[in-house]
Amino acid sequence: VSEPLFLSLLNQINEMIDLSAAEQRALQTFLIIAYRCGLRPGEIAKLQMRDLEPSAIGWLFVRENRFGHNKTDAALRKVPLFPLLTVHEKAIVEKHLQTRRLTHPSLTSLLLCTEQDAYQPLETTQLALMTQAVLKELSGGDYYRLYHLRHSALSRLQLIMHHELLANNPHTDWLSIL
Repeated sequence: VSEPLFLSLLNQINEMIDLSAAEQRALQTFLIIAYRCGLRPGEIAKLQMRDLEPSAIGWLFVRENRFGHNKTDAALRKVPLFPLLTVHEKAIVEKHLQTRRLTHPSLTSLLLCTEQDAYQPLETTQLALMTQAVLKELSGGDYYRLYHLRHSALSRLQLIMHHELLANNPHTDWLSIL
């Protein structure tokens, strides 16, 4: 999923008039975490407020809790959030967090939840179907799934980790990579 396509996805959510502004930001925050941090949908859905470190980095702690289990033992990890975001994305996430802290200050409540219940996880199946439909429309018919956001994050992180090796290769076609 390219950067322009992802930005279009976020913008399309703002056009969903059947969602409140808070619901739009929650949905955008979910997708931002998937696209930038590479978390699985189930990992994002079970994040609690206490799983986000209140710091400039905003470490996300992926761990088992009453809302879900980790896929494997290796899934227990911490991932930086804020350094991976664009300025626009950071504003969306910070506004979502501000609203969540005001409406449901409990650290055991979910980071992303329904507006009516701070302990009711978002329905990832519906979210996945919506994401697939919107990305298909925006891309002109290409097949994308919610998991492609995770895969895009991991691909970008590999590029970041190996940028020196790639930069020294005169045959690297940066335009096709980005």
